[in-house]
Amino acid sequence: MNTPVLDRICIDRTAPKPVSPVIYGWHYEEIGMIGDGGLYAEMIRNRNFSESGTAPGMQIKDGLYQNIPHADRPNCLPEYLPELDGWSALGEGVSIGRITLDESGRVYAMTVKRADSEKEGICGAANSGFFGMHTQKGKKYRLSVYLCSEPSGGGVSVGIADKEGFATTEALIQGIPGKKTHYEVTFTAKRTVEDGVFLLTPLQSGGVTVFFISLFPCDTWDGGRSVFRRDIMQNMLDYKPEFLRFPGGCIVHGVNVETMYHWKETIEDISVRKSSWCKWQPHWISNGIGYHEFYELCEYLGADAMYVAPCGLICTDWAFQKGDSEDFCHPETEVEDYIQDCLDAIEYAIGPKDSVWGAKRAANGHPEPFPLRYVSIGNEDFGPAYYERYEKFSAAIRSRYPQLNLIADSIVGNRKHGDWGDKRKRLSYFHDPAGMDYFDEHYYDSGDWIFENFDRFDGYDRSGPGLMCLELGLNSEQPSDVLYESIFLMMLEKNGDLKPVFAGRPLMRNWDYVKGELNPFYYHTNRESWKTVHYYAKKLFRDNRFDRLFSASCCRQDGGAVLDEETLFSTAGQDSTTGDIIIKTVNLAAHSIEARVDAGISQTEACIYTLRNTDALPKTKEASQCGGPDLYLGPIDLDKPYAFPARSLTVMRISGKNL
Repeated sequence: MNTPVLDRICIDRTAPKPVSPVIYGWHYEEIGMIGDGGLYAEMIRNRNFSESGTAPGMQIKDGLYQNIPHADRPNCLPEYLPELDGWSALGEGVSIGRITLDESGRVYAMTVKRADSEKEGICGAANSGFFGMHTQKGKKYRLSVYLCSEPSGGGVSVGIADKEGFATTEALIQGIPGKKTHYEVTFTAKRTVEDGVFLLTPLQSGGVTVFFISLFPCDTWDGGRSVFRRDIMQNMLDYKPEFLRFPGGCIVHGVNVETMYHWKETIEDISVRKSSWCKWQPHWISNGIGYHEFYELCEYLGADAMYVAPCGLICTDWAFQKGDSEDFCHPETEVEDYIQDCLDAIEYAIGPKDSVWGAKRAANGHPEPFPLRYVSIGNEDFGPAYYERYEKFSAAIRSRYPQLNLIADSIVGNRKHGDWGDKRKRLSYFHDPAGMDYFDEHYYDSGDWIFENFDRFDGYDRSGPGLMCLELGLNSEQPSDVLYESIFLMMLEKNGDLKPVFAGRPLMRNWDYVKGELNPFYYHTNRESWKTVHYYAKKLFRDNRFDRLFSASCCRQDGGAVLDEETLFSTAGQDSTTGDIIIKTVNLAAHSIEARVDAGISQTEACIYTLRNTDALPKTKEASQCGGPDLYLGPIDLDKPYAFPARSLTVMRISGKNL
């Protein structure tokens, strides 16, 4: 029975409180083919033949990594990928193999041999890319390849094919010498194919050695001048994020020294750029979106850059805890080395072009400084070692770059960790919390955490650092998780005097890889990109911010004071620039709830956005696609109850001209 349980939403406009509007950005981390197989337009998977094997520097015994706690956890098990992951030999008499050129540097090559060049039919070394190669009729593709021939003087054909034959023009590379040589060719799609393979075929009996091979569409973003897929970039631009956090996430600190983020390895030419391992599947990253491309992405998006620097501590999930303390057994590292690495990274981003690293930035095509605004010292690092390191990092960075905003990490924990859930308490463990710009609090918990914590930030000391939440995951049945996270954003809004900053995640996923798991802003395949309900929920908050906060409360008809799924959650405020009154309301219930919106306003004109969720989100592409909120523009009578639809986010924007 759909019985209303609320009497009214009470909004007091008599004493507005000046607040800072929430700053909305994104958390970018290479998980689930967000870059490789997504935003990064590279079509070849495993282009340098190194993306296989287990975590570098880790020892394995009896099928488990050694010297880590709880090594039998599913997310800690070694995953064995084939040596030439992504590649296969297609056709009779064709064979491929990987050869090692430098084991310590993880430098490899691929041999392609053909026993009989007279045999007809499609054959060669095949790469299916990221769930099939997509070609579009008339579109051009650019190939870059380093190879040598045995015997010298041989040749290869290259192109994209499917079971019906070549879908693109077939390019020939002939007269290949016996030494490593670079070739670039462009070919055109003769027809549209959704599930093709790239083929490299020796034209003679014998074979070739391929050292590196890359394939891009010629119509990437910015007229082909970038490495970013055009359709995905357009969807990202529609959101207008204010900052981008990069490279993570747990990719920053890794599971040992070898797997920490090494930014200097990501700014070289892609033909020699190293791939790296991370604990998140699919584990290997091409680093095509490296440190330099990160800043290019920020510029395209018009976003500030937030660099997360490793501080020499590893993921606490992979380190032994010292008893019941908050201290962990981290590898022996020299903090000064990591401080210098961070200073070098900053110099690359904003240093003058005649400085050591600024000159390298200029040599890579960008003499002007990049839009670096924030530096986060570590990711999810905490404990005595971190508090000491943070102070040393902070002192070194502030002495040279006082204009940057520095971010400190909070403890990682939730209700299961007891006292670890009290993140703000750890501020007192730092040597100088008063000099801290922002304190980053990550929250991963079930949806009902919100009921216990809706007033969590209300009691925070206003003289402390700004409040950041750069990772949030409130799990519930999709897509209700988006509504729980919407309530979390209300928690930030009603504490706008803490200068709140929020990074949305997960940003995007390759649909064919995750098959509907999680609920990102965007999904993509090899041929399309689309927005989800998550995107539209966050954008409604992003586009309807206020800088004057009103007191808002929900009075239940049944007199209940307990927050639960039958409670409407609301925030309200005013945009001082337009004078508009903005009221946001979330209904978690499976039925509509009628309530009077008591804001001292009767009949008026309003713009009302309503984002509705289904009872459950089937894991199909069609179900994940969202057309956005319903929009009503016209008269509204707030003297009468308003029906808030089941499982919905409603944003009322009342024009200041009508007040």
